[in-house]
Amino acid sequence: MQIATDKCLDEIEGVDWGEPDYDSHLVVTCHELRKKPIAEFTAEDLRIMIGQDISSEILLPIALNRLSEDPLISGDLYDGDLLSVVSRLPSTYWSKHRDQHEELLRIAEVAIERLRSDEEPDRQLMAELKAVVSKPNEGEQVVADQRTARREQKSP
Repeated sequence: MQIATDKCLDEIEGVDWGEPDYDSHLVVTCHELRKKPIAEFTAEDLRIMIGQDISSEILLPIALNRLSEDPLISGDLYDGDLLSVVSRLPSTYWSKHRDQHEELLRIAEVAIERLRSDEEPDRQLMAELKAVVSKPNEGEQVVADQRTARREQKSP
C-alpha cells in the first residue's frame, strides 16, 4: 500500500478524532500527531504512536524504513527506543505482516552487532532484541494457536 506522506492520519484513515476528551500529555500528543503530515513525523512521533498501537498499519513501514537506515535511531528516551517499541508490537500484528517481520529481524540483527561493538552497550535493549531474533516464528505460532482454538470451538 502506497502511503500519501503529505497527508495526516485523520485524512488517510478518514476519521477525525476531534479534540481529546482526557487531559493527559500522551492523549493530547496522540491527537495532535493524528493531524500532523506523516512526512513530518520524527522518530519520537513514530515511537509514541506505534507504542500506543495507533495506526501501526500505516506507520510501521515508515518506521522500518527509518530503522533500516539507523537501527538505533532514537526518539526522546534512549538510543534504540523506536526499535524497542516496534519489536514489542503484538505477535498477531507480525503474523499478518510477515514481510515486515522479516525486515524487523534483519534490523534487530544489525542493531545487536552495533550494540556489541559499543563500549557500554544497552544490555536491556540487547536482551530485548536477542529475544526477538531468537523467536522468529512466533507469528506462526499465533496462527497455529488460532486455528486450534477455532477447531475446539467447532467440536461438540
